[in-house]
Amino acid sequence: MDLSLHISGVKYNRVIVETSPLKTNVTTTTPVFVIPIKFVFGKTNGNHTFDPNKGIYPRTKLTVKQFVAQSPIFVPINFIRNAVNLGTT
Repeated sequence: MDLSLHISGVKYNRVIVETSPLKTNVTTTTPVFVIPIKFVFGKTNGNHTFDPNKGIYPRTKLTVKQFVAQSPIFVPINFIRNAVNLGTT
């Protein structure tokens, strides 16, 4: 089975980062870097500024960086499927 991704004629091979649960029961740690980028659009593009350091979520008052850090991608959650506990990730 070809798991590669093709975009505009360019082939990108997919890589799964994990520790095999068939061989061991250890945790896999993958370092991630979140780089906030401020976008400033001029008059011809609507005079918009998107700043990840400013609170954009009125109900939470969180900045984009804080909002991302609290997402399920980065906060451990317990996976349960069909009443079977698959562990925390």
